[in-house]
Amino acid sequence: MKLEFQKMSMATSILLSIVGLAVSYSCYGFGIYRVWSGAISYGTMTMFLSLSGSLTGTLNQLVSLVPTAVSLTTSAGRLMDILDMPKEDFSDVDQVEQFAARNRTDGIGISFSGVSYAYHNGKQVFCGADFLARPKEIVALVGPSGEGKTTMLRLMLGLLHPQEGERTLIGETDGEKIAVDGAVCEGDSYVDESMLSGEPLPVHKEPGTKVFAGTINQKGSFRFRAEKVGAATMLAQIIRMVQEAQGSKAPVQKLADKIAGIFVPAIIGIALLSFVLWLVFDPSGGLTHGILATVTVLVIACPCALGLATPTAVMVGIGKGAEKGILIRDAVSLETAGKIDTVVMDKTGTLTEGKPVVTDIIWANGDDRAKAVFLSLEKLSEHPLADAVVHYFAGVPTLNVERFGSLTGKGIEGTVDGVRYFAGSRRLLDEQGIVVGKELNIEAQRLSAEAKSLVWFADSEQALAVAAIADRIKDSSVEAVRELQAAGIDVYMLTGDSRAAAGHIAEKAGIRNFEAEILPQDKAAFVKRLQTLGHKVAMAGDGINDSAALAQADLSIAMGGGSDIAMDVAQMTIISSDLRKIPEAIRLSKQTVRTIRQNLFWAFIYNLVGIPVAAGALYPVSGFLLNPMIAGAAMALSSVSVVANSLRLKYRR
Repeated sequence: MKLEFQKMSMATSILLSIVGLAVSYSCYGFGIYRVWSGAISYGTMTMFLSLSGSLTGTLNQLVSLVPTAVSLTTSAGRLMDILDMPKEDFSDVDQVEQFAARNRTDGIGISFSGVSYAYHNGKQVFCGADFLARPKEIVALVGPSGEGKTTMLRLMLGLLHPQEGERTLIGETDGEKIAVDGAVCEGDSYVDESMLSGEPLPVHKEPGTKVFAGTINQKGSFRFRAEKVGAATMLAQIIRMVQEAQGSKAPVQKLADKIAGIFVPAIIGIALLSFVLWLVFDPSGGLTHGILATVTVLVIACPCALGLATPTAVMVGIGKGAEKGILIRDAVSLETAGKIDTVVMDKTGTLTEGKPVVTDIIWANGDDRAKAVFLSLEKLSEHPLADAVVHYFAGVPTLNVERFGSLTGKGIEGTVDGVRYFAGSRRLLDEQGIVVGKELNIEAQRLSAEAKSLVWFADSEQALAVAAIADRIKDSSVEAVRELQAAGIDVYMLTGDSRAAAGHIAEKAGIRNFEAEILPQDKAAFVKRLQTLGHKVAMAGDGINDSAALAQADLSIAMGGGSDIAMDVAQMTIISSDLRKIPEAIRLSKQTVRTIRQNLFWAFIYNLVGIPVAAGALYPVSGFLLNPMIAGAAMALSSVSVVANSLRLKYRR
């Protein structure tokens, strides 16, 4: 279309230029003829030619506007084409920018294989296209306008997604966050998936295994094929489940609001009825007494005490919770906590510390003289468990290690002072023909039965030590579980860890009911299943993997050291991550609700007694009619009594 416009522009310009020349020369010829014939003077001819020049100039300006108009028309058409293009997906833009920032030095690579893409109007841009740009390699996209260079760039940036084919990111480095779900093509590494699974130990990744968006690569590098991006990733699905669970909850109606909706019209009715009755039964002084009774009823029944009953108690309760390190989102959360009969807990980071540590280290014959060698080897290792060993031996001086080597999937080796040492799995020791002492073997079996990970240390002849690494249970967890069970509350533990490890932690914590090897969506389903059985469920967790279950629960409790999304979803946050705060929060809720009921009770008793007296119920018997000033004082006293009762909550234990 652009070419057709250009052809029309050129033809129009040439035609108008020829017309302009013809008119100019005709004017000159006609002027000369008229002077030659004596019809006009030379002065008249000069003026005539000047005017004709002005007209010719205007015509030339008109000719020059034609290409400009054509250009504007073409640009407008191009803008319309851009507006009709598929909308770009910016959901991964932050991850793309982070990926670029982290890999700018080492280089970024991308590969397309059999990629096809077509616009919504059916126009095919690519069909089975292949593309490869290696890290630090400069690749130019060239071609005429409209051939798909911009679309290809958008596909590279993840703003558009191919309809067929595969995109592969090249270059995952240590500490890098994985941007999309996919499968490893080549290389191997350890990936921290704790944000999804909640488990502290990194997962080994090799060709064929899955990787997920939001997880963090730790040791090693690999290439993976992108399979799910944007809203299709597991992380996005978890977030969507959170939003759905939040939206499904019905709003809690406040008791005071319901009462006030009935109380106010009723009082107005009673006041008017009092006025009418005084007019009917006391014709002489009924008007005066009726007005006085009406005003007194309205004054003494002012719903100040009723209005203060709930907010004052809630304010004191939330403030007391904050003093104890329990952040309560709103009054509904505070009220709900007192109705809880079941508490579901995540394991890692909630019941446990959330990071692997050396719990035991057994030395052959009690001889730990080689601990400096053990530390020196593990300090050079890339295995995630090595960090726990290094932390355990903090302060021990390191030695120079020669001929260090990594044995993939088995462990490490190195030479210190001419002696060859090994650290790793039992399989490594068996392959090297290293002898394991009887006592050390018995201790290793005991530690394995406790679902702990073992790291062996040996020289070229015999095993010198075995280190047990596990996620340690919090000191406060056992007491918290005991308090909850003593209060008649059922406690469940959910984890994605192995059943053996889960059973060991559950036994230590005193938890009889637990579920192991479950996914994040399974946690939410488990909570929902308990709710269908009629239970009021509280969920305590700390990670993104817990967020769906937190949103599903009647009461969601997040640990202060957990993820931002968990705390955003949670109705309560335990700042110190101390589980003993959960039974304390439940007690605080029950105390607050009890105080609210007391406040409402006394407000009703006050009105039940005061309103008939204000209306003149005692006048026929004793001649007593309540003064509005006394009624106002009584009304103020009722408000003070409600506030004082709420303040008592602050000093309860």
